[in-house]
Amino acid sequence: MRKQHKIQPKKFKIRTGIILSFLSIICFSFSANAQKKDNLKTELFHLTDKIYDKAIKADAHLLAPEAYAKGVEHYKEAEEDFQDEDDLKEIKEELQKATQHFKRAIDHVDIAEPTFSNVMAARNDAMETMAPSAVSEKWEEAEECFKNAAEELENGDLESAKKEGERAVALYREAELAAIKTTFLNNASALIEKADDMKADKYAPITFNRAKQLYKNAEKEIEANREDTDYARQLAKQSEFEARHAIYLAKNIKEFEDKDYTMENVLLMSEEPLMKISYVLGTDISLDSGYDVIVSDILNKIAENQEKIGNLSYDLYASQQEIFDLEQFITEQKMFYELKLKQKEAIEEEKVQNLKSEVAVIQEKQDLLKNRMERREMIDASYKKVEQIFDNTEAKVFRQGDDIIMRLSGVNFEVGKSYIPEESYALLNKAISAIDEFNNVKIVIEGHTDSKGGDALNQTLSERRAKAVMEYMVNNSGLTKENIHSKGYGETKPLASNETNKGRAQNRRIDIVIKPVFEEMQ
Repeated sequence: MRKQHKIQPKKFKIRTGIILSFLSIICFSFSANAQKKDNLKTELFHLTDKIYDKAIKADAHLLAPEAYAKGVEHYKEAEEDFQDEDDLKEIKEELQKATQHFKRAIDHVDIAEPTFSNVMAARNDAMETMAPSAVSEKWEEAEECFKNAAEELENGDLESAKKEGERAVALYREAELAAIKTTFLNNASALIEKADDMKADKYAPITFNRAKQLYKNAEKEIEANREDTDYARQLAKQSEFEARHAIYLAKNIKEFEDKDYTMENVLLMSEEPLMKISYVLGTDISLDSGYDVIVSDILNKIAENQEKIGNLSYDLYASQQEIFDLEQFITEQKMFYELKLKQKEAIEEEKVQNLKSEVAVIQEKQDLLKNRMERREMIDASYKKVEQIFDNTEAKVFRQGDDIIMRLSGVNFEVGKSYIPEESYALLNKAISAIDEFNNVKIVIEGHTDSKGGDALNQTLSERRAKAVMEYMVNNSGLTKENIHSKGYGETKPLASNETNKGRAQNRRIDIVIKPVFEEMQ
Protein backbone atom coordinates (compact mmCIF):
# COMPACT_ATOMS: atom_id res chain seq x y z
CA MET A 1 0.00 0.00 0.00
CA ARG A 2 1.45 3.38 -1.10
CA LYS A 3 2.16 5.77 1.72
CA GLN A 4 0.39 9.09 1.64
CA HIS A 5 2.66 12.07 2.25
CA LYS A 6 1.21 14.77 4.33
CA ILE A 7 2.19 18.37 3.57
CA GLN A 8 3.39 20.03 6.70
CA PRO A 9 1.35 23.17 7.49
CA LYS A 10 4.42 25.38 7.81
CA LYS A 11 5.88 24.26 4.48
CA PHE A 12 2.46 24.68 2.82
CA LYS A 13 2.23 28.26 4.05
CA ILE A 14 5.69 29.08 2.75
CA ARG A 15 4.95 27.63 -0.68
CA THR A 16 1.60 29.44 -0.90
CA GLY A 17 3.26 32.70 0.05
CA ILE A 18 5.88 32.31 -2.67
CA ILE A 19 3.23 31.58 -5.30
CA LEU A 20 1.11 34.55 -4.28
CA SER A 21 4.11 36.85 -4.32
CA PHE A 22 5.05 35.62 -7.79
CA LEU A 23 1.48 36.16 -9.06
CA SER A 24 1.45 39.67 -7.56
CA ILE A 25 4.65 40.52 -9.39
CA ILE A 26 3.19 39.23 -12.67
CA CYS A 27 -0.08 41.19 -12.17
CA PHE A 28 1.82 44.34 -11.26
CA SER A 29 3.98 43.91 -14.34
CA PHE A 30 0.91 43.48 -16.58
CA SER A 31 -0.79 46.49 -14.96
CA ALA A 32 2.29 48.64 -15.38
CA ASN A 33 2.64 47.62 -19.02
CA ALA A 34 -1.06 48.33 -19.68
CA GLN A 35 -0.74 51.75 -18.09
CA LYS A 36 2.36 52.46 -20.11
CA LYS A 37 0.55 51.43 -23.31
CA ASP A 38 -2.42 53.66 -22.49
CA ASN A 39 -0.15 56.61 -21.88
CA LEU A 40 1.61 56.02 -25.18
CA LYS A 41 -1.69 55.85 -27.06
CA THR A 42 -2.89 59.09 -25.46
CA GLU A 43 0.36 60.78 -26.51
CA LEU A 44 0.15 59.48 -30.09
CA PHE A 45 -3.58 60.01 -30.70
CA HIS A 46 -4.13 63.24 -28.74
CA LEU A 47 -4.00 65.78 -31.60
CA THR A 48 -5.96 63.59 -34.03
CA ASP A 49 -8.63 62.95 -31.37
CA LYS A 50 -9.17 66.70 -30.98
CA ILE A 51 -9.64 67.19 -34.74
CA TYR A 52 -11.85 64.07 -34.91
CA ASP A 53 -14.09 65.42 -32.12
CA LYS A 54 -14.30 68.80 -33.87
CA ALA A 55 -15.37 67.11 -37.11
CA ILE A 56 -18.13 65.21 -35.30
CA LYS A 57 -19.44 68.39 -33.68
CA ALA A 58 -19.43 70.16 -37.06
CA ASP A 59 -21.67 67.39 -38.55
CA ALA A 60 -18.91 66.58 -41.03
CA HIS A 61 -20.28 63.04 -41.37
CA LEU A 62 -23.35 64.65 -43.01
CA LEU A 63 -21.91 67.67 -44.80
CA ALA A 64 -18.57 66.23 -45.94
CA PRO A 65 -19.12 62.46 -45.94
CA GLU A 66 -16.25 61.42 -48.25
CA ALA A 67 -13.48 63.29 -46.44
CA TYR A 68 -14.92 62.31 -43.07
CA ALA A 69 -15.17 58.61 -44.04
CA LYS A 70 -11.54 58.57 -45.23
CA GLY A 71 -10.47 60.17 -41.96
CA VAL A 72 -12.31 57.50 -39.97
CA GLU A 73 -10.77 54.77 -42.16
CA HIS A 74 -7.18 55.93 -41.47
CA TYR A 75 -7.95 56.46 -37.79
CA LYS A 76 -9.20 52.87 -37.41
CA GLU A 77 -6.14 51.61 -39.30
CA ALA A 78 -3.92 53.47 -36.81
CA GLU A 79 -5.83 51.88 -33.92
CA GLU A 80 -5.40 48.38 -35.36
CA ASP A 81 -1.67 48.96 -35.96
CA PHE A 82 -1.28 50.17 -32.39
CA GLN A 83 -3.04 47.11 -30.99
CA ASP A 84 -0.81 44.86 -33.13
CA GLU A 85 2.20 46.82 -31.83
CA ASP A 86 3.33 47.72 -35.36
CA ASP A 87 6.03 50.23 -36.13
CA LEU A 88 5.35 53.66 -34.55
CA LYS A 89 6.26 55.36 -37.81
CA GLU A 90 3.40 53.59 -39.65
CA ILE A 91 0.95 54.49 -36.87
CA LYS A 92 1.98 58.14 -37.02
CA GLU A 93 1.58 58.17 -40.79
CA GLU A 94 -1.97 56.79 -40.53
CA LEU A 95 -2.84 59.37 -37.87
CA GLN A 96 -1.39 62.15 -40.01
CA LYS A 97 -3.57 61.07 -42.95
CA ALA A 98 -6.65 60.86 -40.67
CA THR A 99 -5.95 64.38 -39.36
CA GLN A 100 -5.61 65.77 -42.89
CA HIS A 101 -8.93 64.27 -44.00
CA PHE A 102 -10.74 65.47 -40.86
CA LYS A 103 -9.37 69.00 -41.41
CA ARG A 104 -10.46 68.88 -45.04
CA ALA A 105 -13.93 67.77 -43.93
CA ILE A 106 -14.16 70.62 -41.42
CA ASP A 107 -13.11 73.17 -44.03
CA HIS A 108 -15.69 71.81 -46.46
CA VAL A 109 -18.45 72.12 -43.82
CA ASP A 110 -18.12 75.93 -44.07
CA ILE A 111 -19.06 75.68 -47.75
CA ALA A 112 -21.75 73.02 -47.30
CA GLU A 113 -23.64 74.62 -44.38
CA PRO A 114 -25.21 77.51 -46.34
CA THR A 115 -25.86 75.24 -49.33
CA PHE A 116 -27.68 72.63 -47.25
CA SER A 117 -29.24 74.80 -44.51
CA ASN A 118 -32.76 73.93 -45.70
CA VAL A 119 -31.86 70.22 -45.82
CA MET A 120 -30.53 70.28 -42.23
CA ALA A 121 -33.66 72.12 -41.06
CA ALA A 122 -35.92 69.50 -42.71
CA ARG A 123 -33.78 66.71 -41.27
CA ASN A 124 -34.00 68.14 -37.72
CA ASP A 125 -37.78 68.51 -37.99
CA ALA A 126 -38.10 64.90 -39.11
CA MET A 127 -35.88 63.73 -36.23
CA GLU A 128 -38.12 65.52 -33.70
CA THR A 129 -41.07 63.44 -34.89
CA MET A 130 -39.06 60.22 -34.30
CA ALA A 131 -39.00 59.53 -38.04
CA PRO A 132 -35.83 57.34 -37.84
CA SER A 133 -37.74 54.74 -35.81
CA ALA A 134 -41.34 55.47 -36.83
CA VAL A 135 -40.78 55.35 -40.61
CA SER A 136 -37.28 53.88 -40.94
CA GLU A 137 -37.47 53.11 -44.68
CA LYS A 138 -38.47 56.67 -45.62
CA TRP A 139 -35.82 58.02 -43.28
CA GLU A 140 -33.08 55.88 -44.81
CA GLU A 141 -34.11 56.98 -48.29
CA ALA A 142 -33.84 60.64 -47.27
CA GLU A 143 -30.46 60.03 -45.58
CA GLU A 144 -29.07 58.35 -48.70
CA CYS A 145 -30.25 61.24 -50.87
CA PHE A 146 -28.62 63.77 -48.51
CA LYS A 147 -25.39 61.81 -48.60
CA ASN A 148 -25.40 61.86 -52.43
CA ALA A 149 -25.98 65.61 -52.41
CA ALA A 150 -23.10 66.20 -50.00
CA GLU A 151 -20.76 64.00 -52.07
CA GLU A 152 -21.70 65.88 -55.26
CA LEU A 153 -20.75 69.15 -53.54
CA GLU A 154 -17.46 67.67 -52.31
CA ASN A 155 -16.66 66.73 -55.89
CA GLY A 156 -17.37 70.30 -57.04
CA ASP A 157 -20.72 69.73 -58.79
CA LEU A 158 -22.84 72.50 -57.21
CA GLU A 159 -25.85 72.14 -59.55
CA SER A 160 -26.23 68.41 -58.93
CA ALA A 161 -25.71 68.97 -55.21
CA LYS A 162 -28.54 71.52 -55.10
CA LYS A 163 -30.91 69.25 -57.04
CA GLU A 164 -30.18 66.29 -54.76
CA GLY A 165 -30.52 68.60 -51.75
CA GLU A 166 -34.00 69.68 -52.87
CA ARG A 167 -34.98 66.04 -53.29
CA ALA A 168 -33.62 65.27 -49.81
CA VAL A 169 -35.73 68.10 -48.33
CA ALA A 170 -38.85 66.65 -49.96
CA LEU A 171 -38.01 63.16 -48.66
CA TYR A 172 -37.36 64.41 -45.11
CA ARG A 173 -40.66 66.30 -45.17
CA GLU A 174 -42.43 63.16 -46.34
CA ALA A 175 -40.79 61.20 -43.54
CA GLU A 176 -41.78 63.89 -41.03
CA LEU A 177 -45.40 63.83 -42.19
CA ALA A 178 -45.53 60.03 -42.23
CA ALA A 179 -44.03 59.90 -38.71
CA ILE A 180 -46.61 62.36 -37.35
CA LYS A 181 -49.41 60.34 -38.95
CA THR A 182 -47.96 57.12 -37.56
CA THR A 183 -47.65 58.63 -34.07
CA PHE A 184 -51.13 60.14 -33.95
CA LEU A 185 -53.22 57.96 -36.24
CA ASN A 186 -51.99 54.40 -35.75
CA ASN A 187 -54.31 53.64 -32.84
CA ALA A 188 -57.30 55.25 -34.53
CA SER A 189 -56.60 53.34 -37.76
CA ALA A 190 -56.36 50.01 -35.93
CA LEU A 191 -59.62 50.65 -34.04
CA ILE A 192 -61.47 51.69 -37.20
CA GLU A 193 -60.26 48.50 -38.88
CA LYS A 194 -61.47 46.46 -35.89
CA ALA A 195 -64.86 48.23 -35.98
CA ASP A 196 -65.09 47.45 -39.70
CA ASP A 197 -64.41 43.75 -39.01
CA MET A 198 -67.26 43.79 -36.46
CA LYS A 199 -69.60 45.23 -39.13
CA ALA A 200 -69.98 48.55 -37.34
CA ASP A 201 -71.07 50.06 -40.66
CA LYS A 202 -74.17 47.89 -40.38
CA TYR A 203 -74.91 48.00 -36.63
CA ALA A 204 -73.62 51.49 -35.71
CA PRO A 205 -73.21 53.38 -38.99
CA ILE A 206 -73.56 56.91 -37.52
CA THR A 207 -70.83 56.43 -34.91
CA PHE A 208 -68.61 54.45 -37.29
CA ASN A 209 -68.82 57.12 -40.01
CA ARG A 210 -68.11 59.81 -37.43
CA ALA A 211 -64.91 57.96 -36.44
CA LYS A 212 -63.81 57.75 -40.10
CA GLN A 213 -64.59 61.41 -40.74
CA LEU A 214 -62.61 62.51 -37.67
CA TYR A 215 -59.71 60.38 -38.92
CA LYS A 216 -59.81 62.14 -42.31
CA ASN A 217 -60.01 65.55 -40.59
CA ALA A 218 -56.97 64.68 -38.49
CA GLU A 219 -55.04 63.69 -41.62
CA LYS A 220 -55.93 66.98 -43.31
CA GLU A 221 -54.99 68.99 -40.21
CA ILE A 222 -51.58 67.28 -40.02
CA GLU A 223 -50.87 68.03 -43.69
CA ALA A 224 -52.07 71.64 -43.41
CA ASN A 225 -50.47 72.54 -40.09
CA ARG A 226 -47.77 70.09 -39.06
CA GLU A 227 -45.96 72.69 -36.92
CA ASP A 228 -48.85 72.79 -34.44
CA THR A 229 -50.17 69.27 -33.97
CA ASP A 230 -52.34 69.88 -30.88
CA TYR A 231 -55.59 70.08 -32.83
CA ALA A 232 -54.66 67.09 -35.02
CA ARG A 233 -53.97 65.06 -31.88
CA GLN A 234 -57.37 66.04 -30.47
CA LEU A 235 -59.09 64.93 -33.67
CA ALA A 236 -57.19 61.64 -33.63
CA LYS A 237 -58.18 61.03 -29.99
CA GLN A 238 -61.82 61.76 -30.82
CA SER A 239 -61.59 59.34 -33.75
CA GLU A 240 -60.23 56.65 -31.39
CA PHE A 241 -63.09 57.30 -28.97
CA GLU A 242 -65.76 57.08 -31.66
CA ALA A 243 -64.19 53.91 -33.11
CA ARG A 244 -64.23 52.25 -29.66
CA HIS A 245 -67.78 53.50 -29.23
CA ALA A 246 -68.77 51.98 -32.56
CA ILE A 247 -67.20 48.65 -31.52
CA TYR A 248 -69.15 48.70 -28.25
CA LEU A 249 -72.42 49.59 -29.99
CA ALA A 250 -71.97 47.00 -32.74
CA LYS A 251 -71.29 44.27 -30.20
CA ASN A 252 -74.35 45.12 -28.06
CA ILE A 253 -76.74 45.76 -30.93
CA LYS A 254 -75.80 42.38 -32.43
CA GLU A 255 -76.50 40.74 -29.06
CA PHE A 256 -79.87 42.53 -28.86
CA GLU A 257 -80.77 41.20 -32.29
CA ASP A 258 -79.67 37.68 -31.38
CA LYS A 259 -81.85 37.80 -28.22
CA ASP A 260 -84.82 39.35 -30.05
CA TYR A 261 -84.88 42.40 -27.76
CA THR A 262 -87.55 44.98 -28.51
CA MET A 263 -86.94 48.74 -28.47
CA GLU A 264 -88.75 48.86 -25.13
CA ASN A 265 -86.23 46.39 -23.65
CA VAL A 266 -83.38 48.56 -24.86
CA LEU A 267 -84.86 51.79 -23.45
CA LEU A 268 -85.61 50.22 -20.09
CA MET A 269 -82.02 48.95 -19.87
CA SER A 270 -80.66 52.40 -20.70
CA GLU A 271 -82.76 53.94 -17.89
CA GLU A 272 -81.28 51.71 -15.17
CA PRO A 273 -77.90 53.52 -14.77
CA LEU A 274 -79.67 56.91 -14.53
CA MET A 275 -82.02 55.57 -11.88
CA LYS A 276 -79.12 54.21 -9.84
CA ILE A 277 -77.23 57.53 -10.01
CA SER A 278 -80.38 59.46 -9.17
CA TYR A 279 -81.06 57.21 -6.18
CA VAL A 280 -77.52 57.66 -4.79
CA LEU A 281 -77.66 61.46 -5.21
CA GLY A 282 -81.14 61.69 -3.72
CA THR A 283 -82.78 63.39 -6.72
CA ASP A 284 -86.33 62.85 -7.96
CA ILE A 285 -86.79 59.97 -10.38
CA SER A 286 -89.28 61.06 -13.06
CA LEU A 287 -88.61 59.25 -16.32
CA ASP A 288 -92.18 59.67 -17.48
CA SER A 289 -91.07 62.92 -19.14
CA GLY A 290 -87.91 61.51 -20.70
CA TYR A 291 -84.24 61.78 -19.82
CA ASP A 292 -83.88 65.57 -19.86
CA VAL A 293 -85.51 66.26 -16.49
CA ILE A 294 -83.61 63.60 -14.55
CA VAL A 295 -80.28 64.46 -16.23
CA SER A 296 -80.81 68.13 -15.33
CA ASP A 297 -81.59 67.19 -11.70
CA ILE A 298 -78.47 65.02 -11.52
CA LEU A 299 -76.22 67.74 -12.94
CA ASN A 300 -77.66 70.35 -10.55
CA LYS A 301 -77.12 68.00 -7.61
CA ILE A 302 -73.51 67.33 -8.66
CA ALA A 303 -72.84 71.08 -8.97
CA GLU A 304 -74.40 71.64 -5.56
CA ASN A 305 -72.26 68.90 -4.01
CA GLN A 306 -69.11 70.27 -5.66
CA GLU A 307 -69.84 73.69 -4.18
CA LYS A 308 -70.37 72.12 -0.75
CA ILE A 309 -67.07 70.25 -1.04
CA GLY A 310 -65.31 73.48 -1.99
CA ASN A 311 -66.80 75.32 0.98
CA LEU A 312 -65.98 72.46 3.36
CA SER A 313 -62.39 72.41 2.08
CA TYR A 314 -62.06 76.09 2.82
CA ASP A 315 -63.75 75.73 6.23
CA LEU A 316 -61.22 73.03 7.07
CA TYR A 317 -58.34 75.24 5.96
CA ALA A 318 -59.72 78.24 7.89
CA SER A 319 -60.20 76.12 11.01
CA GLN A 320 -56.63 74.84 10.78
CA GLN A 321 -55.36 78.42 10.44
CA GLU A 322 -57.47 79.54 13.39
CA ILE A 323 -56.20 76.64 15.53
CA PHE A 324 -52.64 77.54 14.59
CA ASP A 325 -53.17 81.21 15.49
CA LEU A 326 -54.85 80.29 18.79
CA GLU A 327 -52.03 77.90 19.69
CA GLN A 328 -49.56 80.68 18.96
CA PHE A 329 -51.61 83.08 21.04
CA ILE A 330 -51.77 80.64 23.99
CA THR A 331 -48.01 80.05 23.78
CA GLU A 332 -47.30 83.78 23.74
CA GLN A 333 -49.77 84.32 26.62
CA LYS A 334 -48.04 81.65 28.68
CA MET A 335 -44.64 83.19 28.03
CA PHE A 336 -46.09 86.60 28.90
CA TYR A 337 -47.22 85.49 32.36
CA GLU A 338 -43.99 83.58 32.99
CA LEU A 339 -41.98 86.71 32.20
CA LYS A 340 -44.28 88.82 34.36
CA LEU A 341 -43.62 86.43 37.22
CA LYS A 342 -39.87 86.56 36.63
CA GLN A 343 -40.09 90.35 36.45
CA LYS A 344 -41.62 90.45 39.93
CA GLU A 345 -38.92 88.16 41.22
CA ALA A 346 -36.07 90.06 39.54
CA ILE A 347 -33.88 92.13 41.84
CA GLU A 348 -31.30 93.69 39.60
CA GLU A 349 -32.45 96.68 37.54
CA GLU A 350 -30.81 95.37 34.35
CA LYS A 351 -32.73 92.11 34.54
CA VAL A 352 -35.97 94.04 35.07
CA GLN A 353 -35.35 96.12 31.93
CA ASN A 354 -34.53 93.03 29.85
CA LEU A 355 -37.71 91.32 31.03
CA LYS A 356 -39.75 94.44 30.23
CA SER A 357 -38.39 94.38 26.66
CA GLU A 358 -39.31 90.72 26.26
CA VAL A 359 -42.80 91.40 27.64
CA ALA A 360 -43.23 94.22 25.10
CA VAL A 361 -42.23 91.92 22.23
CA ILE A 362 -44.70 89.24 23.33
CA GLN A 363 -47.47 91.82 23.70
CA GLU A 364 -46.73 92.99 20.17
CA LYS A 365 -47.00 89.40 18.90
CA GLN A 366 -50.29 88.94 20.76
CA ASP A 367 -51.68 92.11 19.19
CA LEU A 368 -50.57 90.94 15.78
CA LEU A 369 -52.21 87.53 16.26
CA LYS A 370 -55.45 89.23 17.36
CA ASN A 371 -55.31 91.45 14.28
CA ARG A 372 -54.72 88.45 12.02
CA MET A 373 -57.76 86.63 13.44
CA GLU A 374 -59.91 89.76 13.15
CA ARG A 375 -58.64 90.34 9.61
CA ARG A 376 -59.51 86.78 8.63
CA GLU A 377 -63.05 87.26 9.97
CA MET A 378 -63.39 90.46 7.89
CA ILE A 379 -62.15 88.62 4.77
CA ASP A 380 -64.67 85.83 5.39
CA ALA A 381 -67.47 88.38 5.60
CA SER A 382 -66.28 90.10 2.37
CA TYR A 383 -66.04 86.74 0.60
CA LYS A 384 -69.67 85.94 1.44
CA LYS A 385 -70.74 89.29 -0.05
CA VAL A 386 -68.71 88.68 -3.23
CA GLU A 387 -70.35 85.26 -3.69
CA GLN A 388 -73.69 87.04 -4.10
CA ILE A 389 -72.47 89.49 -6.76
CA PHE A 390 -72.18 87.04 -9.71
CA ASP A 391 -74.55 84.49 -11.18
CA ASN A 392 -73.39 81.10 -12.51
CA THR A 393 -73.06 82.31 -16.11
CA GLU A 394 -70.77 85.22 -15.16
CA ALA A 395 -68.20 83.86 -12.71
CA LYS A 396 -67.42 81.26 -10.12
CA VAL A 397 -66.05 82.50 -6.79
CA PHE A 398 -64.05 80.15 -4.59
CA ARG A 399 -61.11 80.07 -2.21
CA GLN A 400 -57.65 78.53 -2.27
CA GLY A 401 -56.10 79.00 1.15
CA ASP A 402 -56.29 82.71 2.00
CA ASP A 403 -56.70 83.67 -1.69
CA ILE A 404 -60.11 84.45 -3.20
CA ILE A 405 -60.44 83.57 -6.89
CA MET A 406 -63.03 85.01 -9.25
CA ARG A 407 -63.09 82.82 -12.36
CA LEU A 408 -64.71 84.97 -15.04
CA SER A 409 -66.45 82.72 -17.54
CA GLY A 410 -68.40 85.63 -19.02
CA VAL A 411 -65.43 87.47 -20.58
CA ASN A 412 -65.37 86.13 -24.14
CA PHE A 413 -62.49 87.28 -26.34
CA GLU A 414 -62.61 86.78 -30.09
CA VAL A 415 -60.41 83.99 -31.47
CA GLY A 416 -56.77 85.08 -31.42
CA LYS A 417 -57.68 88.59 -30.14
CA SER A 418 -56.87 90.34 -26.86
CA TYR A 419 -59.14 93.41 -26.92
CA ILE A 420 -62.05 93.24 -24.47
CA PRO A 421 -65.48 93.00 -26.16
CA GLU A 422 -67.90 95.74 -25.10
CA GLU A 423 -70.43 93.24 -23.77
CA SER A 424 -67.89 92.18 -21.10
CA TYR A 425 -67.54 95.64 -19.56
CA ALA A 426 -70.47 95.14 -17.17
CA LEU A 427 -68.94 91.92 -15.82
CA LEU A 428 -65.55 93.55 -15.28
CA ASN A 429 -67.26 96.41 -13.44
CA LYS A 430 -68.86 93.80 -11.16
CA ALA A 431 -65.40 92.34 -10.54
CA ILE A 432 -64.14 95.82 -9.59
CA SER A 433 -67.05 96.15 -7.12
CA ALA A 434 -66.14 92.77 -5.65
CA ILE A 435 -62.51 93.83 -5.13
CA ASP A 436 -63.73 97.01 -3.37
CA GLU A 437 -65.18 94.77 -0.64
CA PHE A 438 -61.62 94.00 0.52
CA ASN A 439 -58.99 96.16 2.18
CA ASN A 440 -55.23 95.77 1.91
CA VAL A 441 -55.04 93.17 -0.87
CA LYS A 442 -52.88 92.43 -3.89
CA ILE A 443 -54.57 91.54 -7.19
CA VAL A 444 -53.25 89.16 -9.85
CA ILE A 445 -54.99 88.89 -13.23
CA GLU A 446 -54.28 85.48 -14.77
CA GLY A 447 -54.84 84.72 -18.47
CA HIS A 448 -55.35 81.11 -19.68
CA THR A 449 -55.98 79.57 -23.11
CA ASP A 450 -56.83 76.14 -24.49
CA SER A 451 -54.22 74.09 -26.35
CA LYS A 452 -55.41 74.96 -29.86
CA GLY A 453 -52.63 76.89 -31.60
CA GLY A 454 -48.90 76.92 -30.96
CA ASP A 455 -47.47 76.98 -27.43
CA ALA A 456 -45.63 80.28 -27.93
CA LEU A 457 -48.69 81.90 -29.56
CA ASN A 458 -50.95 80.82 -26.69
CA GLN A 459 -48.47 82.09 -24.10
CA THR A 460 -48.31 85.53 -25.76
CA LEU A 461 -52.10 85.65 -26.22
CA SER A 462 -52.76 84.81 -22.54
CA GLU A 463 -50.33 87.54 -21.43
CA ARG A 464 -51.95 90.15 -23.68
CA ARG A 465 -55.47 89.25 -22.52
CA ALA A 466 -54.51 89.37 -18.84
CA LYS A 467 -52.80 92.73 -19.39
CA ALA A 468 -55.88 94.11 -21.20
CA VAL A 469 -58.10 93.18 -18.22
CA MET A 470 -55.60 94.68 -15.79
CA GLU A 471 -55.46 97.97 -17.69
CA TYR A 472 -59.26 98.13 -17.85
CA MET A 473 -59.49 97.67 -14.08
CA VAL A 474 -56.80 100.28 -13.38
CA ASN A 475 -58.52 102.80 -15.68
CA ASN A 476 -61.98 102.20 -14.20
CA SER A 477 -61.27 101.87 -10.48
CA GLY A 478 -59.12 103.13 -7.65
CA LEU A 479 -56.61 100.33 -8.20
CA THR A 480 -53.03 101.26 -9.03
CA LYS A 481 -50.29 99.32 -10.76
CA GLU A 482 -48.52 98.97 -7.40
CA ASN A 483 -51.14 96.54 -6.08
CA ILE A 484 -52.26 94.82 -9.30
CA HIS A 485 -50.32 92.92 -11.94
CA SER A 486 -51.03 90.45 -14.73
CA LYS A 487 -49.60 87.09 -15.73
CA GLY A 488 -50.23 84.77 -18.67
CA TYR A 489 -50.04 80.99 -18.37
CA GLY A 490 -50.92 80.02 -21.95
CA GLU A 491 -52.17 76.44 -22.12
CA THR A 492 -50.10 75.19 -19.16
CA LYS A 493 -52.87 75.13 -16.50
CA PRO A 494 -55.93 73.44 -18.02
CA LEU A 495 -59.02 72.83 -15.87
CA ALA A 496 -60.45 70.19 -18.19
CA SER A 497 -59.47 68.03 -21.14
CA ASN A 498 -58.54 69.90 -24.31
CA GLU A 499 -59.91 66.97 -26.32
CA THR A 500 -63.49 68.31 -26.23
CA ASN A 501 -65.14 71.65 -27.11
CA LYS A 502 -66.59 71.93 -23.61
CA GLY A 503 -63.21 71.28 -22.02
CA ARG A 504 -61.47 73.84 -24.23
CA ALA A 505 -64.16 76.42 -23.36
CA GLN A 506 -63.44 75.87 -19.65
CA ASN A 507 -59.71 76.30 -20.20
CA ARG A 508 -60.14 79.67 -21.97
CA ARG A 509 -60.58 81.95 -18.98
CA ILE A 510 -59.56 84.98 -16.94
CA ASP A 511 -58.93 84.38 -13.22
CA ILE A 512 -58.82 87.35 -10.84
CA VAL A 513 -56.91 86.33 -7.71
CA ILE A 514 -57.40 88.47 -4.59
CA LYS A 515 -54.48 88.00 -2.19
CA PRO A 516 -55.07 89.42 1.33
CA VAL A 517 -51.95 91.01 2.85
CA PHE A 518 -51.18 89.97 6.43
CA GLU A 519 -48.58 91.62 8.62
CA GLU A 520 -45.63 89.30 9.13
CA MET A 521 -44.52 88.40 12.65
CA GLN A 522 -40.79 89.01 13.15
